[in-house]
Amino acid sequence: MFRLHSVTTCFAIITLGTTAITAGTLASTRNGDVVEITDLRPFTHAAEIPVGSQTASIRIEGIKFVKIATKRRSVTNGVYCNQPWAEPGGSMSCERTADESPVPAYRVTYSYRGQPLASDEYGNPYFTFNVYFRPDEISPRLRERVASGKIGRAELAEFFDIATSREPVQETVIDETRSTLCDGNYVDGNWIHTNPKCEDNIAYRRVAMPSPYLRVEVNPGTPRYATAAASAPWQK
Repeated sequence: MFRLHSVTTCFAIITLGTTAITAGTLASTRNGDVVEITDLRPFTHAAEIPVGSQTASIRIEGIKFVKIATKRRSVTNGVYCNQPWAEPGGSMSCERTADESPVPAYRVTYSYRGQPLASDEYGNPYFTFNVYFRPDEISPRLRERVASGKIGRAELAEFFDIATSREPVQETVIDETRSTLCDGNYVDGNWIHTNPKCEDNIAYRRVAMPSPYLRVEVNPGTPRYATAAASAPWQK
């Protein structure tokens, strides 16, 4: 419906990958496979882009009616994975994944300019991200305009509001006040204790640190024409 500029989806994380994932359920089959069903949460209306990206450049590119998965099935073949000759990093025969349980959704695509000097392999400094909405989250007017295929970018942008934020994240770091580290030197890239009998005693603590990503949240907005109509004298 809309032709996108030459952009790439790198450098954006949809609160997830494409989706956010919640804990799933496990089950075993007779042949030893372990099946895990994971709930996906594609309707978070949010994505994450690297800090330093030019937020003022964020603009809407298009909207499309699609189907999106709400569950992910992972099947692990325990017999194959535990064989001595199995590949250390795993393989397609060890674990298989498939997205399933699709539901109707509206995919809204945005583009933005990345960090200074950031670009893809083609030298393009623009990237994209997608957010997804349930049909009932989209106004009837917008659904009608999308179905007609006659809605421009400027009009489309009025149906959504964007907010950016930078949330702190919890990181695990060494607690130097409660840790005891042995003296030593690097030998061939390895840290060797001066006293072979000395043992490190390392304690950790959790600290809040600024996230390396900006959260971009997209929510349904109210177009100017709807606001003007609501405030018109004949509506009062």
